[in-house]
Amino acid sequence: GPPSKAPINWRLMASDNGKEWVEIDKQTDRDFQGEKRENTYILKGPAIYKYYRWIFDNGRSTSLLINDIELL
Repeated sequence: GPPSKAPINWRLMASDNGKEWVEIDKQTDRDFQGEKRENTYILKGPAIYKYYRWIFDNGRSTSLLINDIELL
């Protein structure tokens, strides 16, 4: 079948000013079994910033599919 569109690698970046970014989480070689699966990832420490951004890498397809992202 076609390759999965779920991301396999990503980095969560954070910033207080939108210009200087720090990496607060990194995930590699993740495998999502089935669509609409919910996974939880816990950060190593508190991460209270004004801005957040994800950098995704699918590596298997030219398309990327993410259903939902929730910061708790």
